[in-house]
Amino acid sequence: MKILMIVANSYRHDSRVAAEAEALASAGHEVTVIDWDRDYRYPEKDSINGIEVITIRPVPKGRQLWSLQILSFWFRVILIAGRLNFDVMHCHDLDVLITGIFYKLFGKKRLIYDAHEIYTALLSRGRAKIVKPFFSLIEKIAVKKVDKLIVADETYFEYFKNIGYKEAVVVSNYKNIENKKYILPKNRTFTLCYLGVLSPSRFLLELIDVVKDLRDVKLIIGGGGSLQAGITEASERYKNIIFLGRVPQQEVVPITKKSNAVVCMIDPSDYNNRIASANKQFEAMAAGRPVITTKGTRSGEITEQTESGIVVEYSKEALKKAIVHLRDNPDFAEKLGRKALNWAVKKFNWKSQSQNLINIYNQLSE
Repeated sequence: MKILMIVANSYRHDSRVAAEAEALASAGHEVTVIDWDRDYRYPEKDSINGIEVITIRPVPKGRQLWSLQILSFWFRVILIAGRLNFDVMHCHDLDVLITGIFYKLFGKKRLIYDAHEIYTALLSRGRAKIVKPFFSLIEKIAVKKVDKLIVADETYFEYFKNIGYKEAVVVSNYKNIENKKYILPKNRTFTLCYLGVLSPSRFLLELIDVVKDLRDVKLIIGGGGSLQAGITEASERYKNIIFLGRVPQQEVVPITKKSNAVVCMIDPSDYNNRIASANKQFEAMAAGRPVITTKGTRSGEITEQTESGIVVEYSKEALKKAIVHLRDNPDFAEKLGRKALNWAVKKFNWKSQSQNLINIYNQLSE
Protein backbone atom coordinates (compact mmCIF):
# COMPACT_ATOMS: atom_id res chain seq x y z
CA MET A 1 0.00 0.00 0.00
CA LYS A 2 0.98 3.62 -0.47
CA ILE A 3 1.03 5.32 2.92
CA LEU A 4 1.18 9.03 3.66
CA MET A 5 2.16 9.88 7.24
CA ILE A 6 1.55 13.33 8.71
CA VAL A 7 3.35 14.65 11.80
CA ALA A 8 3.42 18.21 13.18
CA ASN A 9 7.08 18.14 14.23
CA SER A 10 10.38 17.07 12.73
CA TYR A 11 10.43 13.47 11.51
CA ARG A 12 14.13 13.32 12.27
CA HIS A 13 13.55 13.78 15.99
CA ASP A 14 10.46 11.60 16.41
CA SER A 15 11.63 8.06 17.12
CA ARG A 16 8.10 6.63 17.08
CA VAL A 17 7.21 7.98 13.64
CA ALA A 18 10.55 6.90 12.18
CA ALA A 19 10.30 3.39 13.65
CA GLU A 20 6.78 2.92 12.29
CA ALA A 21 7.63 4.29 8.84
CA GLU A 22 10.69 2.05 8.50
CA ALA A 23 8.81 -1.02 9.75
CA LEU A 24 6.09 -0.52 7.14
CA ALA A 25 8.65 0.11 4.40
CA SER A 26 10.45 -3.11 5.36
CA ALA A 27 7.12 -4.94 5.04
CA GLY A 28 6.84 -3.79 1.42
CA HIS A 29 4.75 -0.64 1.75
CA GLU A 30 5.64 2.66 0.13
CA VAL A 31 5.87 5.34 2.82
CA THR A 32 5.99 9.12 2.46
CA VAL A 33 6.07 11.49 5.43
CA ILE A 34 5.01 15.14 5.55
CA ASP A 35 6.57 16.76 8.62
CA TRP A 36 6.93 20.25 10.11
CA ASP A 37 10.38 21.78 10.57
CA ARG A 38 9.71 24.70 12.90
CA ASP A 39 13.42 25.56 13.19
CA TYR A 40 14.23 25.84 9.47
CA ARG A 41 16.95 23.22 9.81
CA TYR A 42 16.19 20.63 7.13
CA PRO A 43 15.67 20.44 3.34
CA GLU A 44 12.17 20.54 1.89
CA LYS A 45 12.64 17.11 0.32
CA ASP A 46 14.79 14.27 1.56
CA SER A 47 15.09 10.49 1.60
CA ILE A 48 15.93 8.91 4.96
CA ASN A 49 16.44 5.14 5.19
CA GLY A 50 14.09 4.59 2.26
CA ILE A 51 11.41 7.01 3.53
CA GLU A 52 10.54 10.02 1.41
CA VAL A 53 10.24 13.07 3.66
CA ILE A 54 8.50 16.28 2.55
CA THR A 55 9.16 19.10 4.99
CA ILE A 56 6.93 22.12 5.60
CA ARG A 57 8.40 25.19 7.29
CA PRO A 58 6.56 27.88 9.23
CA VAL A 59 5.53 31.04 7.42
CA PRO A 60 8.06 33.70 8.52
CA LYS A 61 5.37 36.31 9.19
CA GLY A 62 3.59 35.67 12.47
CA ARG A 63 6.07 32.93 13.25
CA GLN A 64 5.23 33.02 16.95
CA LEU A 65 1.46 32.75 16.48
CA TRP A 66 0.83 29.03 16.86
CA SER A 67 -2.82 29.17 15.82
CA LEU A 68 -1.94 30.80 12.50
CA GLN A 69 0.99 28.47 11.95
CA ILE A 70 -1.02 25.29 12.53
CA LEU A 71 -3.75 26.53 10.17
CA SER A 72 -1.09 27.22 7.54
CA PHE A 73 0.43 23.78 8.14
CA TRP A 74 -2.93 22.00 7.70
CA PHE A 75 -3.66 23.93 4.52
CA ARG A 76 -0.28 23.11 3.00
CA VAL A 77 -0.56 19.44 4.02
CA ILE A 78 -3.89 19.26 2.20
CA LEU A 79 -2.41 20.92 -0.91
CA ILE A 80 0.71 18.72 -0.98
CA ALA A 81 -1.27 15.53 -0.31
CA GLY A 82 -3.53 16.41 -3.24
CA ARG A 83 -0.52 16.02 -5.55
CA LEU A 84 0.47 12.64 -4.13
CA ASN A 85 -0.81 9.16 -4.86
CA PHE A 86 -1.63 7.34 -1.61
CA ASP A 87 -4.09 4.81 -0.20
CA VAL A 88 -3.90 5.54 3.52
CA MET A 89 -3.34 8.73 5.49
CA HIS A 90 -1.67 7.92 8.80
CA CYS A 91 -2.08 10.86 11.19
CA HIS A 92 0.34 11.03 14.10
CA ASP A 93 -1.56 12.66 16.96
CA LEU A 94 -4.63 14.84 17.19
CA ASP A 95 -2.97 18.03 15.96
CA VAL A 96 -2.94 16.69 12.37
CA LEU A 97 -6.09 14.53 12.42
CA ILE A 98 -8.17 17.22 10.72
CA THR A 99 -6.15 16.71 7.51
CA GLY A 100 -6.96 13.01 7.59
CA ILE A 101 -10.67 13.70 8.08
CA PHE A 102 -10.56 15.99 5.03
CA TYR A 103 -9.15 13.24 2.80
CA LYS A 104 -11.49 10.65 4.30
CA LEU A 105 -14.48 12.82 3.33
CA PHE A 106 -13.31 14.24 0.02
CA GLY A 107 -10.60 11.88 -1.17
CA LYS A 108 -12.11 8.58 -0.03
CA LYS A 109 -8.79 7.60 1.57
CA ARG A 110 -8.34 5.19 4.47
CA LEU A 111 -7.56 6.95 7.74
CA ILE A 112 -5.42 5.85 10.68
CA TYR A 113 -5.30 7.91 13.87
CA ASP A 114 -2.10 7.21 15.82
CA ALA A 115 -2.46 8.62 19.35
CA HIS A 116 1.01 9.11 20.84
CA GLU A 117 -0.57 10.59 23.96
CA ILE A 118 -3.85 11.98 25.25
CA TYR A 119 -3.51 15.22 23.33
CA THR A 120 -6.45 17.03 24.90
CA ALA A 121 -4.75 16.63 28.29
CA LEU A 122 -1.79 18.60 26.93
CA LEU A 123 -4.24 21.37 26.03
CA SER A 124 -5.30 21.74 29.64
CA ARG A 125 -2.15 23.75 30.33
CA GLY A 126 -1.91 27.54 30.17
CA ARG A 127 -3.09 29.40 27.07
CA ALA A 128 -3.64 26.14 25.17
CA LYS A 129 -6.94 25.76 27.05
CA ILE A 130 -8.50 28.13 24.53
CA VAL A 131 -8.25 25.59 21.69
CA LYS A 132 -9.04 22.47 23.74
CA PRO A 133 -12.80 22.46 22.89
CA PHE A 134 -11.98 22.61 19.16
CA PHE A 135 -9.59 19.65 19.28
CA SER A 136 -11.95 17.67 21.52
CA LEU A 137 -14.64 18.16 18.86
CA ILE A 138 -12.29 17.00 16.08
CA GLU A 139 -11.46 13.85 18.05
CA LYS A 140 -15.16 13.05 18.51
CA ILE A 141 -16.03 13.76 14.86
CA ALA A 142 -13.27 11.36 13.86
CA VAL A 143 -14.89 8.43 15.71
CA LYS A 144 -16.93 7.48 12.64
CA LYS A 145 -14.21 8.44 10.15
CA VAL A 146 -11.16 6.60 11.47
CA ASP A 147 -10.56 3.13 10.01
CA LYS A 148 -8.05 2.12 12.69
CA LEU A 149 -7.06 3.71 15.99
CA ILE A 150 -3.50 3.10 17.24
CA VAL A 151 -2.50 3.97 20.81
CA ALA A 152 0.95 4.10 22.37
CA ASP A 153 -0.17 2.43 25.61
CA GLU A 154 -3.02 0.16 26.69
CA THR A 155 -3.79 2.68 29.43
CA TYR A 156 -5.32 4.96 26.75
CA PHE A 157 -8.20 2.54 26.11
CA GLU A 158 -10.53 3.95 28.74
CA TYR A 159 -10.18 7.53 27.49
CA PHE A 160 -10.96 6.63 23.88
CA LYS A 161 -13.78 4.28 24.84
CA ASN A 162 -15.42 7.13 26.75
CA ILE A 163 -15.51 9.34 23.65
CA GLY A 164 -16.90 6.64 21.38
CA TYR A 165 -14.05 4.59 19.93
CA LYS A 166 -14.89 0.89 20.10
CA GLU A 167 -11.42 -0.61 19.64
CA ALA A 168 -7.76 0.28 19.43
CA VAL A 169 -4.48 -1.47 18.64
CA VAL A 170 -1.48 -0.93 20.90
CA VAL A 171 1.82 -0.06 19.25
CA SER A 172 4.14 0.84 22.12
CA ASN A 173 7.38 2.79 21.90
CA TYR A 174 9.61 -0.20 22.60
CA LYS A 175 13.10 -0.20 21.08
CA ASN A 176 15.12 -2.54 18.91
CA ILE A 177 17.35 -4.95 20.82
CA GLU A 178 20.64 -4.95 18.96
CA ASN A 179 22.55 -7.05 21.48
CA LYS A 180 20.88 -9.53 23.85
CA LYS A 181 24.09 -9.95 25.85
CA TYR A 182 24.47 -7.75 28.92
CA ILE A 183 27.52 -5.47 28.80
CA LEU A 184 28.91 -3.91 31.96
CA PRO A 185 29.47 -0.15 31.87
CA LYS A 186 33.17 0.73 31.81
CA ASN A 187 33.06 4.19 33.36
CA ARG A 188 35.53 5.19 36.04
CA THR A 189 33.03 7.83 37.15
CA PHE A 190 29.41 6.83 37.78
CA THR A 191 27.55 8.27 34.76
CA LEU A 192 23.90 9.25 34.52
CA CYS A 193 22.14 9.77 31.21
CA TYR A 194 19.11 11.68 29.97
CA LEU A 195 18.50 12.00 26.22
CA GLY A 196 15.18 13.55 25.28
CA VAL A 197 12.94 16.60 25.41
CA LEU A 198 14.36 19.39 27.55
CA SER A 199 11.22 20.59 29.30
CA PRO A 200 10.48 21.66 32.91
CA SER A 201 8.31 18.59 33.58
CA ARG A 202 11.39 16.37 33.14
CA PHE A 203 12.99 17.62 36.40
CA LEU A 204 16.22 18.43 34.57
CA LEU A 205 17.27 21.64 36.30
CA GLU A 206 16.62 19.92 39.61
CA LEU A 207 18.68 16.94 38.42
CA ILE A 208 21.57 19.26 37.58
CA ASP A 209 21.26 20.91 40.98
CA VAL A 210 21.53 17.47 42.62
CA VAL A 211 24.44 16.20 40.55
CA LYS A 212 26.65 19.29 40.34
CA ASP A 213 28.12 18.77 43.82
CA LEU A 214 27.97 14.96 44.00
CA ARG A 215 31.28 13.15 44.31
CA ASP A 216 32.18 10.72 41.51
CA VAL A 217 29.00 11.36 39.51
CA LYS A 218 28.77 12.66 35.95
CA LEU A 219 25.59 13.63 34.06
CA ILE A 220 25.17 13.45 30.28
CA ILE A 221 22.19 15.33 28.82
CA GLY A 222 21.14 15.45 25.19
CA GLY A 223 18.16 16.88 23.34
CA GLY A 224 16.41 20.12 22.53
CA GLY A 225 13.68 22.17 24.12
CA SER A 226 12.83 25.15 26.29
CA LEU A 227 15.53 24.41 28.89
CA GLN A 228 18.36 24.15 26.39
CA ALA A 229 19.91 27.54 27.20
CA GLY A 230 19.92 26.86 30.94
CA ILE A 231 21.39 23.39 30.48
CA THR A 232 24.07 24.71 28.15
CA GLU A 233 25.02 27.29 30.75
CA ALA A 234 25.18 24.63 33.49
CA SER A 235 27.42 22.42 31.35
CA GLU A 236 29.82 25.34 30.93
CA ARG A 237 29.82 26.04 34.66
CA TYR A 238 30.11 22.51 36.08
CA LYS A 239 32.71 19.99 34.91
CA ASN A 240 30.53 16.95 35.66
CA ILE A 241 27.58 18.17 33.53
CA ILE A 242 27.97 17.35 29.83
CA PHE A 243 25.50 18.62 27.23
CA LEU A 244 25.52 16.93 23.82
CA GLY A 245 22.86 19.02 22.07
CA ARG A 246 20.43 17.16 19.84
CA VAL A 247 21.26 13.47 19.50
CA PRO A 248 20.32 11.52 16.33
CA GLN A 249 17.82 8.76 17.10
CA GLN A 250 20.16 5.99 15.99
CA GLU A 251 22.72 7.11 18.60
CA VAL A 252 20.39 7.22 21.62
CA VAL A 253 20.64 3.58 22.75
CA PRO A 254 24.41 3.32 22.03
CA ILE A 255 25.06 6.45 24.14
CA THR A 256 22.73 5.12 26.84
CA LYS A 257 24.81 1.91 26.98
CA LYS A 258 27.84 4.01 27.89
CA SER A 259 26.10 5.24 31.03
CA ASN A 260 25.55 3.52 34.39
CA ALA A 261 21.92 4.56 34.83
CA VAL A 262 19.14 6.52 33.13
CA VAL A 263 17.09 9.27 34.77
CA CYS A 264 13.38 9.43 33.91
CA MET A 265 11.94 11.83 36.48
CA ILE A 266 8.58 13.09 35.17
CA ASP A 267 5.94 15.13 36.93
CA PRO A 268 3.20 12.85 38.36
CA SER A 269 0.72 15.75 38.52
CA ASP A 270 0.48 15.63 34.70
CA TYR A 271 -2.29 13.33 33.44
CA ASN A 272 -0.29 12.03 30.46
CA ASN A 273 2.65 11.18 32.72
CA ARG A 274 0.36 9.19 35.00
CA ILE A 275 -0.95 6.99 32.18
CA ALA A 276 1.70 7.12 29.44
CA SER A 277 4.89 5.08 29.32
CA ALA A 278 8.17 6.91 28.66
CA ASN A 279 10.67 6.49 25.83
CA LYS A 280 13.55 6.89 28.29
CA GLN A 281 12.47 3.74 30.12
CA PHE A 282 12.48 1.57 27.01
CA GLU A 283 15.81 3.00 25.89
CA ALA A 284 17.24 2.08 29.28
CA MET A 285 15.84 -1.45 28.97
CA ALA A 286 17.26 -1.90 25.47
CA ALA A 287 20.67 -0.74 26.77
CA GLY A 288 20.51 -2.90 29.90
CA ARG A 289 20.69 0.02 32.29
CA PRO A 290 18.70 0.70 35.48
CA VAL A 291 16.29 3.63 35.43
CA ILE A 292 15.27 6.10 38.12
CA THR A 293 11.56 6.89 37.74
CA THR A 294 8.81 8.69 39.63
CA LYS A 295 6.10 7.28 41.86
CA GLY A 296 2.58 7.82 40.57
CA THR A 297 3.55 7.56 36.89
CA ARG A 298 3.15 4.84 34.28
CA SER A 299 6.93 4.56 34.00
CA GLY A 300 7.16 4.10 37.76
CA GLU A 301 4.55 1.35 37.59
CA ILE A 302 6.45 -0.52 34.86
CA THR A 303 9.72 -0.12 36.78
CA GLU A 304 8.18 -1.68 39.88
CA GLN A 305 6.63 -4.54 37.90
CA THR A 306 9.90 -5.40 36.16
CA GLU A 307 12.25 -4.56 39.05
CA SER A 308 14.42 -2.75 36.53
CA GLY A 309 15.17 0.42 38.46
CA ILE A 310 14.40 2.61 41.45
CA VAL A 311 11.06 4.39 41.89
CA VAL A 312 11.19 7.58 43.98
CA GLU A 313 9.11 10.57 45.00
CA TYR A 314 9.22 13.61 42.71
CA SER A 315 11.77 15.47 44.83
CA LYS A 316 15.46 16.35 44.77
CA GLU A 317 16.07 14.59 48.07
CA ALA A 318 14.63 11.30 46.82
CA LEU A 319 16.46 11.57 43.52
CA LYS A 320 19.79 12.23 45.24
CA LYS A 321 19.31 9.23 47.51
CA ALA A 322 18.65 6.94 44.52
CA ILE A 323 21.70 8.21 42.61
CA VAL A 324 23.99 7.72 45.59
CA HIS A 325 22.60 4.24 46.22
CA LEU A 326 23.29 3.14 42.64
CA ARG A 327 26.73 4.76 42.67
CA ASP A 328 27.75 3.07 45.92
CA ASN A 329 26.24 -0.34 45.09
CA PRO A 330 27.46 -1.36 41.62
CA ASP A 331 26.37 -4.99 42.09
CA PHE A 332 22.81 -3.82 42.77
CA ALA A 333 22.90 -1.52 39.75
CA GLU A 334 24.13 -4.42 37.60
CA LYS A 335 21.32 -6.64 38.88
CA LEU A 336 18.74 -4.04 37.89
CA GLY A 337 20.38 -3.53 34.49
CA ARG A 338 20.37 -7.24 33.74
CA LYS A 339 16.69 -7.46 34.65
CA ALA A 340 15.96 -4.48 32.40
CA LEU A 341 17.62 -6.14 29.42
CA ASN A 342 15.93 -9.49 30.09
CA TRP A 343 12.52 -7.80 30.08
CA ALA A 344 13.41 -5.98 26.87
CA VAL A 345 14.35 -9.24 25.19
CA LYS A 346 11.23 -11.16 26.22
CA LYS A 347 8.57 -8.43 26.09
CA PHE A 348 9.52 -4.76 25.75
CA ASN A 349 11.02 -4.84 22.25
CA TRP A 350 10.09 -3.22 18.94
CA LYS A 351 9.81 -6.52 17.02
CA SER A 352 6.48 -7.39 18.65
CA GLN A 353 5.10 -3.87 18.27
CA SER A 354 6.11 -3.52 14.64
CA GLN A 355 4.20 -6.72 13.90
CA ASN A 356 1.09 -5.19 15.50
CA LEU A 357 1.48 -2.25 13.13
CA ILE A 358 2.03 -4.43 10.06
CA ASN A 359 -1.05 -6.49 10.95
CA ILE A 360 -3.18 -3.33 10.89
CA TYR A 361 -2.14 -2.63 7.32
CA ASN A 362 -2.63 -6.25 6.33
CA GLN A 363 -6.24 -5.93 7.53
CA LEU A 364 -6.73 -2.73 5.55
CA SER A 365 -5.44 -4.49 2.44
CA GLU A 366 -8.03 -7.27 2.67
